[in-house]
Amino acid sequence: MSGETGLEIDDGTGTMDVEYRAEMGDIKIGDEVIAEGKFYRNKIYAFAVKAKRPEPEESPGPSPSPSPSPAPSPTPTPTPTNETTPTPSPTPKEAGGIFHLSPYLIVIIIAVVAVAGVFIAFKVRDWLLIRRYGK
Repeated sequence: MSGETGLEIDDGTGTMDVEYRAEMGDIKIGDEVIAEGKFYRNKIYAFAVKAKRPEPEESPGPSPSPSPSPAPSPTPTPTPTNETTPTPSPTPKEAGGIFHLSPYLIVIIIAVVAVAGVFIAFKVRDWLLIRRYGK
């Protein structure tokens, strides 16, 4: 078949067949590759096969030379006045919804909703029976 490439990969523990349905121009025999695909019945059906490129090593860069630290400039101190500065009062937390309620309260709410749902289901069932057989 045109454009189909059959490969055999050896990872050191054994070999495995790889089927790849495209042409590979930049890979030669003996190159290390990365094959991405699906393994099925002792074969890899690859959708991508790429040559493994060596990872670039980080070269140590020049270390920055210490710069002289600037001398702190004097800050003017405020002169005391007879005015009082208002202190900020703490603001109450906003309500966080149902998730900030007591766990017992949440259980009670769920129980009430469940009982109401069962009650409504029985009433609907009775209404349907009356409607069906009441005629």
